Amino acid sequence: MAPEADRDDDDHHHHHHPHVVVAAFPHGTHAGPLLSLTRRLAAAAPNATFSFFSTSKSNASLNFPAAATNVTPYDVDDGVPPNHVFSGHPLEPVELFIKATPHNFTKAFQEAVSRNNNKKISCIMSDAFFWFLAEVAADINVPWVPLWTAASTSLSLHLYTDLIRQTIAPDDAAATGKMEESLFMSFVPGVPSALRLQDIPAEVIGGDHAFPAMLHKMSHFIARATAVTVNSFDDLEPSVTQHLKSSNLFPTFLPVGPFNLIDSSPSNNNLLHDPHACLHWLAGREPASVAYISFGTVMTPPPPELAGLAEALEAIGAPFIWSIPDRAKHNLPQGFLERIGSTSDDRSQGKVVSWAPQVELLSHEAVGVFVSHGGWNSVMESVSGGVPLICRPFLGDQRTNARLVSHVWGIGADLKDGRLSNKEGVMEALERVLKSEEGKLMRAKIKSLKELAKKAVSPDGTSANNFSQLFNIVTSPPSP
Repeated sequence: MAPEADRDDDDHHHHHHPHVVVAAFPHGTHAGPLLSLTRRLAAAAPNATFSFFSTSKSNASLNFPAAATNVTPYDVDDGVPPNHVFSGHPLEPVELFIKATPHNFTKAFQEAVSRNNNKKISCIMSDAFFWFLAEVAADINVPWVPLWTAASTSLSLHLYTDLIRQTIAPDDAAATGKMEESLFMSFVPGVPSALRLQDIPAEVIGGDHAFPAMLHKMSHFIARATAVTVNSFDDLEPSVTQHLKSSNLFPTFLPVGPFNLIDSSPSNNNLLHDPHACLHWLAGREPASVAYISFGTVMTPPPPELAGLAEALEAIGAPFIWSIPDRAKHNLPQGFLERIGSTSDDRSQGKVVSWAPQVELLSHEAVGVFVSHGGWNSVMESVSGGVPLICRPFLGDQRTNARLVSHVWGIGADLKDGRLSNKEGVMEALERVLKSEEGKLMRAKIKSLKELAKKAVSPDGTSANNFSQLFNIVTSPPSP
């Protein structure tokens, strides 16, 4: 529904029929949140046209609204040459895609304009990574509204890339773990003082590849945004939010999440899509007794870590649901699946599946801990469900998120050595969260964050009010 404040103003907003182009970053889990935000805006502005751009592979994996809505997907070139053989490096497809920008987008934008009876573009929304769209928007005199899909804290770390690089002496960046331990990020405005050098994304420190270069450019160009949106809420990251709202880094900062509490599309709210009957298996389990394990769609822990986690779960005897790709199951210890009864009855210790309805599991009272890679979507879903975390971060902002979880918000445990291969360390973390007084405290803290999240998206909450502001910017008539 359109925000109440805007309904009376329908004529003002809709007589010019806005054409909003939306450019998604097609790798990782970036495109989904941007489509989620686009769907919300499209539902609130039924007379507007939303043209959504990503690669064909990315678009095929997304859940677009049914036909006859005002959101249309368009494919852009992924930059992969014909007959290309990939080396296996995870960033290779990202680097090839970046080299194809911005031409792949500007070409597709022209196609969308012509397919919509030459309806001019009135606003450009995009992933915040796409700094070059600041220039495209300026050339055609329309707003540029980027979405940062991760935490406000990690956005701030990227915005202060130059300050961080200047503050870290060159030899610190390659320093020992001990040196890194002692270097805290308290000099970065608004950022929690518990964050250390080793908790920040590697791309902030530097690198000679296209991806860190793109993020560094973003830190300079994002000042040209009309507004910056983020999948977070004011009360989750108060010091950073306050700084980004009051600083002159960009005109308007709008946390409009958690997306998973607002988006009621089939992909986010389909209780029937539970092919392995995980919810049925949870029925009757003790409250807060079950471990749910998933490391997202991009990364799988290396074999020694999968083995260490499996051995720890078996040793403590806690019930668990583990979502793991079929291709990785052969790395589990021999006989593990049989011993935990994964393929047998509902009372087995564990259930190992290739896919699980994560949002519903994290909202179930039986689930007591989420063992995760610490990706931002997963952290937000855990906060919204009120389930403490154990994070094993791998890349990007995951280390920042893991530190926020364990040392800033106090809603989860970290791992000894930071790895799952240490069986005793994993057992200790699981027992801390599931069975100790400290675990009860974590649960209480995350339940209070859950209430703040619900309040933020309620009709007069901060995220709802920020969304009304965003709606006005995105659907306003273009400048003459």
